[in-house]
Amino acid sequence: KNTGSTARDHLANERTFLAWARTGLSFFGASAGLFSAYSLAGDGPALPNIHETKNLEASSSRESFRTRLSKRAQAVLPSCGLLAANGAGLLAFATLQYHRVRKDLTQGNFPINTRGVTLVTVCTASLTSVAVALLINPELIRAEKAEEPGA
Repeated sequence: KNTGSTARDHLANERTFLAWARTGLSFFGASAGLFSAYSLAGDGPALPNIHETKNLEASSSRESFRTRLSKRAQAVLPSCGLLAANGAGLLAFATLQYHRVRKDLTQGNFPINTRGVTLVTVCTASLTSVAVALLINPELIRAEKAEEPGA
């Protein structure tokens, strides 16, 4: 039964969940885009071509995933991991917050979660700052120069 603002509150909770989820998925997209941009910017492929590698399983057992990456892709991998971790954290927070608020609304409570939102904001800002700092790391610049022709 819809009494008062019950339906409006539940719809607002769903909109908030979708906004948090969209932000989390954006971090995943940024991670994938960053990896693609750096791996495609070099002369060589980021990963071995599946058509050129007949026995990929044997190749995989002899060398790790990281050693098969180009130098540029290797240098950007930690930043991509941090951005993906940001996305995963935001999706987890959004899901937990949605269910907590939904339960509280059905019990007639009006929850305010300032600590959780503050924690997520600080973690997101910190992880993103570290990811950007890793991107402007001198080792990344050296890896780019090492892949330039004539370097």
